[in-house]
Amino acid sequence: MTSRTLSLELFKGECKRKLWLYLLTAIAALMVPGGLLMTIDRYYLWGMTKRGIAQNLRGIVGIGSYGVLFIIVSVVYASISMAYMFSRSKVDLYHSLPIKKKNMFFVRFLSAFIPFVIIDTFTTVLETLVIMVKGLKGLGVIEIIWNTYIYSLLVFTLGFCIMSIALSISGNLLIGELIGIGLLVGWPIIEEVFNWYRNYCFQTGANYLNTYEFSWWKFLLSPVGACDKLDKLILAEPLRVLLLVAEVAVLFILSVWLYTIRPSECTGKALCYDFLQPVIRIPIVIMAALTGGIYIVFVSGNFMTAGWYWSVFIIIGVLTHIIMTAVLKMDIKKVFKEWPQLIISMVLAAVIALFYLYDLSGYDRYIPDENKVKATSIVLGSIESEPSVYDIDNDFGDMNIEYADRTKYVLDRMNVGDDHAIRQLAQIGINNLDPDRSVFKRQEKQRELNNMSYEEWVDKYGMDTENYEYVTVKYELNNGHMVYRSYNLPLDEGYAPIEAVFNRTEYKDAIYQADEYIGKNLIDRIEIKDAVYNTVFKMTGTDIDEFLKVYYEDLMNLTLNDLATQYPIYRLSSVRNDEEYSYMDLLGGYYLYPNFDRTLAFLKNKGMTVDKDPNEIEVARIDHMDITDYSWSSEKERKSEISVNGYSESSSYATTAQYEEPTHVNYVSGIDDDIIGQIADVGVIDGFAYVNSILKPYEAGLDIFVTYQTEKGYMNNFYLVIPKGKMPQKLMDDLKTAYDERDTEGMNYYSTYTEGAIID
Repeated sequence: MTSRTLSLELFKGECKRKLWLYLLTAIAALMVPGGLLMTIDRYYLWGMTKRGIAQNLRGIVGIGSYGVLFIIVSVVYASISMAYMFSRSKVDLYHSLPIKKKNMFFVRFLSAFIPFVIIDTFTTVLETLVIMVKGLKGLGVIEIIWNTYIYSLLVFTLGFCIMSIALSISGNLLIGELIGIGLLVGWPIIEEVFNWYRNYCFQTGANYLNTYEFSWWKFLLSPVGACDKLDKLILAEPLRVLLLVAEVAVLFILSVWLYTIRPSECTGKALCYDFLQPVIRIPIVIMAALTGGIYIVFVSGNFMTAGWYWSVFIIIGVLTHIIMTAVLKMDIKKVFKEWPQLIISMVLAAVIALFYLYDLSGYDRYIPDENKVKATSIVLGSIESEPSVYDIDNDFGDMNIEYADRTKYVLDRMNVGDDHAIRQLAQIGINNLDPDRSVFKRQEKQRELNNMSYEEWVDKYGMDTENYEYVTVKYELNNGHMVYRSYNLPLDEGYAPIEAVFNRTEYKDAIYQADEYIGKNLIDRIEIKDAVYNTVFKMTGTDIDEFLKVYYEDLMNLTLNDLATQYPIYRLSSVRNDEEYSYMDLLGGYYLYPNFDRTLAFLKNKGMTVDKDPNEIEVARIDHMDITDYSWSSEKERKSEISVNGYSESSSYATTAQYEEPTHVNYVSGIDDDIIGQIADVGVIDGFAYVNSILKPYEAGLDIFVTYQTEKGYMNNFYLVIPKGKMPQKLMDDLKTAYDERDTEGMNYYSTYTEGAIID
């Protein structure tokens, strides 16, 4: 009997043996088009449009949703195909056949791959038919379904090969499967542990941004961890497809080779090759010790001490070494014979931990050399942070709008060359870091703060955190690597470079998206609103694009000084009649300022009355003011929970109001006209008061509730905010008197606020 005939017979036998597995896979696969059909019907019941349904289905039918499922199927198929290797009698039987081991591997692989292809193809065709019958073709879903089909075959092959490699180097099925699962899912776990260390130990970490980047080498090490990024790989990117195919091909060749050289006599041993024991044991012990050490952070409530950390670190590391040695040696008596490896593992783990716990690498103080930087970008955390940010694409001829991460959006869009102002801000941020690199020392300060007042702490450490700006910087290096850092820096010290950054055309073009809506028919109506959300003007049709062009010119001429010296006079709001996107305000957070001459002239030309300042308060129409003091009067007496490196400060309300009842001062028209006029003169209607408030800070801890008589004669109301340092003296005196004379037990909070009230 020829080798080819034997291979064919072996293939038939393998298929018969796996028939039950094929049936289970087919049943599970048929649930996909069935579930898709029910999902579509459910969306229809919600009254969604066809396009809206298609947009929602994109996330359901993509590789990001099913990637892990494909991996699980491949692991099961590989385990069933290679299970014979762990029975000495079966190994002797198969290896006595006149057939090359390489051909035997192909038989086992094809007996898994071909049925999977048939089942996957049939399922994909059914999914396509469901989409076509429901009238959703041409909306991008079918393309994603078949795109997913192609990648599912590659992912299945990759998972099969990784599991085959794990099983080929082990002589015990359970250990082989554990190794395979570790290879498949280990990297996300490792990455998460190091993210914990970065976020906890470093003061400038912006590591979450790295999760947005797709990494091929991470995919190679852990396809399960990378499946959620695979939905970004589309057929329009052939280079990525070729790279993925190349990765699969390399792993396939490696799996064939290891299967071929695997000695029969290793059946029953933990590992076929003794040199692999330390290769497996040492990394696992290192990660276990590091994980145990950082886990104590959560147990201790972020007040970790060095003693607790190193105790747990050592205990977990030693226990893991003992367990791993017992498993790999398959003899508990030999657990103490590998003590040199234990020492090596713990020393390596300690060195890694020290680099994080004491920032030995200088992570927090790192700024790349100018000659290594290809591009830089920055995002200011508080200044002009309100404008809405969306990802807008036109995949497959269908407009798709999704909320975007503002930080990532701005950093990716700005991209200028090496910038002096950005470097200045980074250096200022570094100069204002806590001088103690040790996370343990910083934690001691946190504990010390519990027994100190805010003033005592600032006096001792010299840090006042009331006006800090939070910035995130991105460096794109010449080698393609992205470096992210976040800094907190005093606004007064960093004002000049912040101004230089904000006034750059590249930065304003990155934070303002209004120009992207021009000519795309994304907005059906623009509404101009005043400080209390009254709609004072509307525009539709061709006026929208004309307005956006003029408005964008004014935005690009806006300076930081304008933001620091002006309050907005109008806010913008967009309306889209499309049911799918009706809830999205594409112009949310966009404002008009007094110096927007082009825009205001355009609106006036279209018939809008723009002569009157919407923020102007007519004192004669104020009926009364109810002022509630939550904590303003007691601000100097309060304790404040601030971080040692200036990252956060609890608000006055949060630290004081929970212990004390608020006090009240009331002013009535006709009796207190003088103070009412003073407050109205300096006050800002709260609808605009908080826009870029870091540049125009206000008095915290006060609610100034104004009851106002409209032109039509009925009463409405609004809140006022007083800018920092502009408190009228009489108001300060009255608040202090009320605070000193308050009856905390008998005080009842009240408010005359009428929900939904507006200024006419």
